Amino acid sequence: MRVGLAIVFVLLATPVVLTAKRAQPNPVTPIVENNIRYSAQGSGQKQFVVATETSTGKELWRAEIFHVHYKPDLERDVQDVYIKELRLVNGGLLIKDERSRCCFLDLSTRKVRKRLSCF
Repeated sequence: MRVGLAIVFVLLATPVVLTAKRAQPNPVTPIVENNIRYSAQGSGQKQFVVATETSTGKELWRAEIFHVHYKPDLERDVQDVYIKELRLVNGGLLIKDERSRCCFLDLSTRKVRKRLSCF
C-alpha cells in the first residue's frame, strides 16, 4: 500500500514534459535593404514577410506568403511549413519554404507569385 502511494506521489510531483513531433524551424536570416529589414514571421500555418524600418523598429507592412490548410485526420505539427530562406532579387524577394517550393514577393506591389525555379 505504501509503495503504491509513493509511486502515485512521485508521478503527481513529477512535471509532465510534452515533446513536439518536429523540431523548431531554423531561424531565417533577415534581408536589409534601404533602411528596411525584411523578415520571415508566423506560425506553421501562416507565414508572412514583415517589412520593418531599421532606424525606428516600426513595422511598415506585412504580406501573407502562404497559408497551410490543415487536414483534419493528421496532427497539425506534422503539417506545419515554415519559410526557410529569403533572397533579394530584381526588386523583390525570392522565398523558399521547407518543402523547397518557391515564390516571389514583389516589394512595390506586395503581390506574391509562385515560381517554378528557385535559387
